[in-house]
Amino acid sequence: MKHAMKAFVALAATLSLSACASVTNEQRGTITVEGVEYTTLTRTYQQDNRTWTTGDVIVFGRTYGCDTRTPGACERAVTRLRNSDSGRYRDDPGNAASFLIPGV
Repeated sequence: MKHAMKAFVALAATLSLSACASVTNEQRGTITVEGVEYTTLTRTYQQDNRTWTTGDVIVFGRTYGCDTRTPGACERAVTRLRNSDSGRYRDDPGNAASFLIPGV
């Protein structure tokens, strides 16, 4: 339950930050895990005088947060999702929060 609450807070914070912000840059990439190709997204947002960047990987048709700047981070996220109870991850919006990339 604590994990779900933390994930909900992270999702709410990301949504509230991006609700009135505009995307100033979006980069798409691909990674391959166990022969399957996945799309990664790195988005930069701007609102007022603030700028922030988020990272995601698309797994099971949904986005999941990962640090797209760190080699292997999104691959590890995909592996964790594939090795877990994938039904839970597919349907739980709390696990879909973007990863806020610090210092960007």
